[in-house]
Amino acid sequence: MLLFIYENRVVFVGEHMVFSLHVHTFVLMVTALSATLPYAISKWSDIVTVSYVLIAMRRVYGGRWWPTILRLLLLQLIYGFAAGIVMLFLSVGLLFTF
Repeated sequence: MLLFIYENRVVFVGEHMVFSLHVHTFVLMVTALSATLPYAISKWSDIVTVSYVLIAMRRVYGGRWWPTILRLLLLQLIYGFAAGIVMLFLSVGLLFTF
């Protein structure tokens, strides 16, 4: 998805993949850590995660803040939509197996 959002940048596909794996690893680590912490501390995990991804996108791909924020929002929208479709298909598949 990053490849399509940053199509005007001269970045190789491998660099997109490394950045994507890095961000996914960070998000999974923060999610796992926030599951073990009390709610008063873990409620900040979303803000930390979005801030980190925003700063990382700007540092890796460059550009101004507002286009980077809009690209992050577009990326989250696409990612959420894709995750919703996958969950829908998994739910329908589980419904018909039992």
